[in-house]
Amino acid sequence: MSISRFSIGTITLSFALAMSFTLLSGCSPSTSPETEGNSSNEPTVTPVSTINQVCPIMGGEVSPDGGSTEFNGQTVGFCCPECIDEFNALSDEEKTAALAKAAESAHDESEHAGHGE
Repeated sequence: MSISRFSIGTITLSFALAMSFTLLSGCSPSTSPETEGNSSNEPTVTPVSTINQVCPIMGGEVSPDGGSTEFNGQTVGFCCPECIDEFNALSDEEKTAALAKAAESAHDESEHAGHGE
């Protein structure tokens, strides 16, 4: 019995397509407790109360999707997730100084809001 080149090519192509579909479908978003009931299938961001409004690393506004970490029993917020690793690499003294500078920056901005406009 002889199998034609066309049949082998068709079988190979069908197998490759089936494997590709199987592999790619494994990457599709699944419903998790975080996304269940959310029609957009995007994770729900739960606001966290932080001790700061200004990121202690970049100086930007703390955002819900920026992430947070614990320091001295308090939650510290960040403008972006990349700042968390940089903050965690600091010594405790450097963290304290960075938070103090961020608090001062937040105070300066709120105290002078609306002036000079």
